[in-house]
Amino acid sequence: AEAVFGTGLLRGQVLALGRIPGAEWGGLAWVIVPAASAGLAGLAWKRRWAPALGLGFPLLLLSLVLVLYLNLPPDLLHLIGNYSVPALPLVLLLAGSGLAFLGTRNLKRLSLIVLAFPPVLAVRGFGGHDFSRYTAARDFTRNALASAPPRALILAKGDGLVFPLWFEQMVLGIRPDVAVCGVDGLPMKWIRDGLASKGLPLAPFPGRIGNESKNFLIDSLAREALVQGRRVFLSYNRADEGSLAGSRFVPRGLLWELRPSGEPGPD
Repeated sequence: AEAVFGTGLLRGQVLALGRIPGAEWGGLAWVIVPAASAGLAGLAWKRRWAPALGLGFPLLLLSLVLVLYLNLPPDLLHLIGNYSVPALPLVLLLAGSGLAFLGTRNLKRLSLIVLAFPPVLAVRGFGGHDFSRYTAARDFTRNALASAPPRALILAKGDGLVFPLWFEQMVLGIRPDVAVCGVDGLPMKWIRDGLASKGLPLAPFPGRIGNESKNFLIDSLAREALVQGRRVFLSYNRADEGSLAGSRFVPRGLLWELRPSGEPGPD
């Protein structure tokens, strides 16, 4: 939250959140949004607090998470729409409640209209959301793992790469000898515990472990791996400022190998 307010991004986050209905639901947004608003108001009017809170509070919580927790930079604000998908069933339930509240005499007909919303949305947007033949994540992660020698350490960035790598290892059992570290999660204890189970324990950190300690943890992890005779690879070719100083990156397959400046990498 401090980063959002400190950099003036809050307005952009809120505007991106407000554009979700039009971007994700198209013309139906003009029906769904007023109907959902009427549903929430109707539940409050009838003092049905349990369903009002049960449907409204998760939407409010999701909005706060999208705006404050994700803290997306301006060039990635479009991703808010992807993270908002779980809200659709709640919004549709509220829309049904709103239509029922506004037209109790035609409740059966209105219910059929509301039930038609999900199929219509699915058909309209199916082409843009059908990833059954989209194998980029699988192909990239498998080739990235194939680029690493036995017992290597891979420092990876970005959910689109870290989670597919973990899936390949933990679910499919591919290349379990390789240690994969999502560097942005290093301040989290369970990430460090997973590395320790791979034989890469980190020395105790002097003080509170937070995001400001990430570069120190990356350096410590890379040093520990090199001391053990492991080779260190990265999924990115530019280190954050203050991280991995005195090193250079040598391309190896789909990864970049970390080497000390002036020292040639192995063939």
